[in-house]
Amino acid sequence: MKAHLIGHCVAADLDDEPVEALAHSRNPRGRPQKFAWDKFYAEVAARRDDLLGMKRDAAIQTMVGWFEKTLGEKPGFTTVKEKLVPIFRRCELNGN
Repeated sequence: MKAHLIGHCVAADLDDEPVEALAHSRNPRGRPQKFAWDKFYAEVAARRDDLLGMKRDAAIQTMVGWFEKTLGEKPGFTTVKEKLVPIFRRCELNGN
């Protein structure tokens, strides 16, 4: 995976590495994360332009569906919203 900065946002190029190859993030001092947030953030970076072009609720629902379809996991709408909205806010502050 290659990541690069676009404005003040990070974009990832996943063409050379499938999402499944990315490791589940673990907190070395605690239990493993319930959901694969590293994969989520890589996918958000890859879909940045599409997601920012959607209404927030539609983008959130898109990523909930991505979790279920790609990883077989189903975090709640609010859980994904808590992760995604700060990204929207940060990108919107920079005119992206």
